[in-house]
Amino acid sequence: MEQELQDLASEKIVDEEAIRIRITLDSSKMVIEADPHFALIYIIIVVFLFLTVLIFSSLDANDLPLWTFLGLIMWGVFIVFIFTTRKFRCLINKATGNVRYFRGGILATKIDESISNFEIKDITSIEMKRFVQRYGDTFQVRLLVGSQTSFELTGKDLKFSKCQSYAEIIKDFIDPALPIKAVD
Repeated sequence: MEQELQDLASEKIVDEEAIRIRITLDSSKMVIEADPHFALIYIIIVVFLFLTVLIFSSLDANDLPLWTFLGLIMWGVFIVFIFTTRKFRCLINKATGNVRYFRGGILATKIDESISNFEIKDITSIEMKRFVQRYGDTFQVRLLVGSQTSFELTGKDLKFSKCQSYAEIIKDFIDPALPIKAVD
């Protein structure tokens, strides 16, 4: 996959913080990448560790239950964040009819890393998955392969208009007749 990525003499279509989409000049290959900023995540881990040690070392016995509860909530939210943030790369090659999908491991390691290969004809739709949140919903673009297998192409933090535009670009490259489905 790395060699094919290096061979791309590409025209950049989208290159933003959330996603990068490149299509070759002959329109035979598309690369979709979503790459979170892991350096920032590592800095946040160090700050959380430092604050936890600082807070718990300065507590007296009366404040311990409250700060323990707040610390557990803080660490719970943080752990969910680090285990759900992943790097994605999808190479769609129309010349060969193949799709290669790479999902990175936890915190850019090999832990829980996965690589999948399938054919373009197996893609049944592009999905726009909605995540309901208190102050505004967020969305994610996914490929549906077969009837149940979906592959994430972006993070879960897109606004509707961005999600829709990315889905349209991907759909137009793969097959203009491919449906885009809204999924809750």
